[in-house]
Amino acid sequence: MQPTHSTLSRRLSHLVLVAALLPGALALGAATVRAAAEAPLPDLIDDSVTATGQDYAIMCNTCTSMNDFINKALTTYPRVRESHAFVYNLSRGEVRGIALEWDPETQRQIGGYEIATHAHLRTYVQQAGELYRRNNNSLGFKLIARGDGSVYWKTNAGATVELRLAGVGRTPTGRPPGSEAHGGSSVNADTMPGVNSPIDTRGYVFSNNFNDIHPNFPATSYDLGFGLPGSINNFVRDQVGTLPNGGVAGIFNGTVQSSIGGTAPMNLVQGGQQITKQIQSQVTVIVPMKDGGFAIVRYDPVTAEVVLKEVQDSQGLQLPLGNGNPIAYFTNRQFNFSNTPRGQQGLNALQDWADRNGIPITDMSGPGSGGSVRCSSRGPNEIECTIMPR
Repeated sequence: MQPTHSTLSRRLSHLVLVAALLPGALALGAATVRAAAEAPLPDLIDDSVTATGQDYAIMCNTCTSMNDFINKALTTYPRVRESHAFVYNLSRGEVRGIALEWDPETQRQIGGYEIATHAHLRTYVQQAGELYRRNNNSLGFKLIARGDGSVYWKTNAGATVELRLAGVGRTPTGRPPGSEAHGGSSVNADTMPGVNSPIDTRGYVFSNNFNDIHPNFPATSYDLGFGLPGSINNFVRDQVGTLPNGGVAGIFNGTVQSSIGGTAPMNLVQGGQQITKQIQSQVTVIVPMKDGGFAIVRYDPVTAEVVLKEVQDSQGLQLPLGNGNPIAYFTNRQFNFSNTPRGQQGLNALQDWADRNGIPITDMSGPGSGGSVRCSSRGPNEIECTIMPR
């Protein structure tokens, strides 16, 4: 696209300002002047002249009066035709629909006026604004998803908010709510959060039939770090995706919820699709592991993509982010496990993982005493580990 007259004017004004502020610029040579001329300027205006009949979403947390909303729309999209802008203020939880008036003779917007905004969209922005303010003016949310089916929201101010209690409101296998905590074989019901775990202090348990609901969940943090086998992706999708509709869940899953005709997303509400694309919550999910370690993932509420960001074992040791190479990782590395129930829990998990993956591990310290684990290479494709006494 060729530079518009306004763009050229801004660049010329920029050069005049540089010359005024730096009277000695000429002495620095022509290279300095060329560098200043070529420096990219932020272009805050959409100069498109081809867009017609579009809906646009614009965030303006300084807009308070109707004139503010209209002016924001006009200055952001000065050249689009027959289009509407939905300007929203998250700090107030307010949205206004603005029709942009295009003048074909002058090829610019000559004004704007308010149009009706769907009630569901107004409610959505109100809810988003409430969460935004409660989260210290941020759409970055941190969820704690536990093995018992409970989900908590950890606000940026440090408060813990229950989004779903254990066994309530989630039926991924068709069981009635509350049935997840009964039946099946026991799965580490007394697991303790590990060292440096960010999981809040109210504790958690894995439900008795957890393996029936999520059979591919890793047995230990080492299984997750080395990808042998197991995945937490489906667990995260289940936990976040089955949050109750409305309010918080409406923000996390990126849709405008409707009470008309059930709870189907109403992205076709005028302006709703564009606003929900823009009001995207960046969801970080903290997942406890069965051995007391934890994982941190980034969850995309639109695509349901799960990206592993961090894995730690129960003692706070950083592990690979899935499919790590055990030979390269463990050789000449030492692990220290405390002489506590938490330390023994972590040591048992490492022994279990090593046994299942054919890694010899010898306990020289005596059962239950803890200690340090030292690993060395036995060859190009083998390692062995020893638990040393304290």
